[in-house]
Amino acid sequence: MSALAKNPAERPPSAAGFASALRARSPKQFGFNFSMSGGSIFAQLLNVLVTPLTAIMASLLYLKTRKAGGESLIDASDQFEALDIPQSKWQARMKTRWTNAHPPTTRH
Repeated sequence: MSALAKNPAERPPSAAGFASALRARSPKQFGFNFSMSGGSIFAQLLNVLVTPLTAIMASLLYLKTRKAGGESLIDASDQFEALDIPQSKWQARMKTRWTNAHPPTTRH
């Protein structure tokens, strides 16, 4: 009898039977494990450190490519700010306060 059998006749008849059948299997049979081995901790730490650095490097590469194409970074930032992205009320208030406190400067 298997708790996860496709044929309904082979499954446990009640929820209690299903739960006991699941408890009888080890976590490794389901593909997950909550224990922390040395390699697992190292992999998670490496992931926490490498993922943000990769994102930063990709964004800097994008901005450098735009700059190499002759576009100034101020023009690029103005283009991003001009996008009409739905904002929360909090974000709209902060943007209004920022633009009121720091009026745009004229560019040559």
